[in-house]
Amino acid sequence: MCVVIRLSFVVHGPPVPKARARVVSRVENGKTKTRGVTPAKTRDYEKLVNLCALGARLKHGAWPHVERSVHYGIKLRVFRSRDAGDLDNYVKAVSDACNGVLWLDDSQIRRIDAMVDGCEKGRERVEVEVWTLG
Repeated sequence: MCVVIRLSFVVHGPPVPKARARVVSRVENGKTKTRGVTPAKTRDYEKLVNLCALGARLKHGAWPHVERSVHYGIKLRVFRSRDAGDLDNYVKAVSDACNGVLWLDDSQIRRIDAMVDGCEKGRERVEVEVWTLG
């Protein structure tokens, strides 16, 4: 028998969908070096989600976040006051932000339940529930 472990948290404030990284190139010692740079708004939002996830994990106690063999399910409820952003980009922002906190890598997620809904300005948030899969 496998025990399912669950935790949940809320990220208050307007949700930010994952934005595409911008490519930056520079020449160094005659060679062109290229790298992707995550936009500041996305990076800041992922830090906020990361802190909320860490707080939930620390309150929970035992959480198998360092075990590569564990798989997870995630449920997201995105509440936004304006119609902007794709659902999959909201999911990506949250799942990437939880890397190293709730799981080693978001490739461990095997089930996703997500929705976007409208709300009043000032009540924007993302409700997140995560559970282990047996």
